[in-house]
Amino acid sequence: MSEALRRMLDGVDWSRVRSEEGPATGFPLHVRALWSGDHYTVHEAFDYFRTTGFAMSSAGPATVAMTPVLVALLAEPGLDGAEYTVPFGAVTSIRAGLLECLGRVADHAGWGGTDEELCRKAELLLAGQVDELLRPDVDGTARPDTFADVFAAEQAPYLFWVRVHAGGLLDACLPWLDDPDHRVAQAAVYPVARLAMLAPAERRQAVEHELIRVAGAPDGHQSVQGTAVFELIALGVDTGALLEHPLLAVRAIAALSASTLDDPRSLTALEAALRQAVDCDDWLDPYPPMVHLRLVFQFARAAASRARTFDDVLPGAYAVAAGEGGWQPLLTVAFPPGWSDRPLTGAQREFLRQLVGNDGNWHPTYTGWKDDLRRVGLPPDRDACRALAASG
Repeated sequence: MSEALRRMLDGVDWSRVRSEEGPATGFPLHVRALWSGDHYTVHEAFDYFRTTGFAMSSAGPATVAMTPVLVALLAEPGLDGAEYTVPFGAVTSIRAGLLECLGRVADHAGWGGTDEELCRKAELLLAGQVDELLRPDVDGTARPDTFADVFAAEQAPYLFWVRVHAGGLLDACLPWLDDPDHRVAQAAVYPVARLAMLAPAERRQAVEHELIRVAGAPDGHQSVQGTAVFELIALGVDTGALLEHPLLAVRAIAALSASTLDDPRSLTALEAALRQAVDCDDWLDPYPPMVHLRLVFQFARAAASRARTFDDVLPGAYAVAAGEGGWQPLLTVAFPPGWSDRPLTGAQREFLRQLVGNDGNWHPTYTGWKDDLRRVGLPPDRDACRALAASG
């Protein structure tokens, strides 16, 4: 541990730093544990970080106090190449873990709307006008995020702290986009993109160009490039130029953007991705845990929305039906209105055969599939669908 980092830790009275778990007195000890070389001890340290200052749904005094320390840790040469094993998981990089924590900070700081909106919510809360925060919109419709508004208002001082320091945090994360360890580079993408959302327009545009460079590199790592494309979509960037990339993961994720809606190359890429239904969910592994990402679901929804006929999503639709979920949007393409007035096509039969032959599609504890089948006029019964697929 460098002397500068040691002074930074010693310069804070951690007994006076509040967290949801109580005073953050254990923070310096857990920071020093990163040099222990013991995988379980390092895992405990990250578990402490995430529960005290970097939870996915809250920010507080501990977030403000700990964030500069994590930024300093990123640059600690003693952590170069340092790894630890997640229990029952894979070996990962300590530096990637630090970037993931900063990604949580950046993600949460975007809650509450614009600076003006967040300030207004905080003012209402301070004035004791919680009912005003919970009130429906003027047209009388209920607002689904009303309790989130109260939550954001309570945390406004800490969210504003992150927003004010977003530029410095961005400077700390940006260099790691080009780290030779793809785990570190991938972990840097998320906080870089989320911090860019908090930055002024010119800075945001510069970051977008950096992410386009990373995504389009001809010899990059799939998880890094795919994550960069995914975040470019979140930033609202046109990803059409990436539809010609040699990596299918890059092309298919680029095709998820609304900017490629009318580009025929997007459906071609999506159908090709559906053929990889069993494997495509791992293309961006490990994606930041703040986001529950099932790529096959997204590919299937996008492909179904763009297909004119069922042939447009074949044979990829068969692979999805035989895979681990995501086939529901494809039902409406396979069985459009009026299908029951005509004999089943060979493609419809094969799709049904794949659905019927996959036990995972008929789980007894989840009955939502019955509604999905009814919605397109199919019998909500496995044996009835099997008989229909085998009918002459």
